[in-house]
Amino acid sequence: MNIRGGDEVALPEPFYPPDQAPQPGPAVFLLNVASANRHDWGDFPQKLGAAGYAVLAIDLRGHGDSGGSRDWSKGPQDTAQAWEYLTRLQGVDPQRTAIIGASFGANLALVQGAAEESIRTVVLLSPGLSYFGVSCVGAMKDYGERPVLIVASSEDSYAAQSSRQLKQMAKGPAELQMFDGAGHGIQMFAAQPGLTQQILDWLAQYVKGP
Repeated sequence: MNIRGGDEVALPEPFYPPDQAPQPGPAVFLLNVASANRHDWGDFPQKLGAAGYAVLAIDLRGHGDSGGSRDWSKGPQDTAQAWEYLTRLQGVDPQRTAIIGASFGANLALVQGAAEESIRTVVLLSPGLSYFGVSCVGAMKDYGERPVLIVASSEDSYAAQSSRQLKQMAKGPAELQMFDGAGHGIQMFAAQPGLTQQILDWLAQYVKGP
């Protein structure tokens, strides 16, 4: 089964159900790095599932198993369609969702978070002030006072500088984790094994609660 993207492009819907979670329960939507695909998340979706989250991890259009050609301008519309799909699934509480995005996916996560007030938090891995024309600047302002976790690596200069600026723009609870030599986006999980637990702790604080 596929999600229909903004102009009916097929996006595969790899859904990972939670492990013995109460129904309906919290859910996490994963958005990958540009020019990568959902498999690059490795076992992170399964670790989220073990912690009690339903997980949706899609390929962006023109990536992996998704249809269409790469069109960065369609990213926000595709993201909105996929998030709506996730929140309609049986067992998902639409009032307890989070989006985790890496690189271009981080920008898409913040844009969707700004557009949908019911999203409790976003986690931004190596965001940029703008990637492929998708800007975080206005989105951070519109995101309001909800919590945001921002993670980057100091040698990844554009993402690091962008992350510092986004932290300053945040109106609500905001945490910036700056690593050294950890790479870009999803690469940081391998370089910093503690990152997974840090994200799980963040989600437990802001998504699992009432």
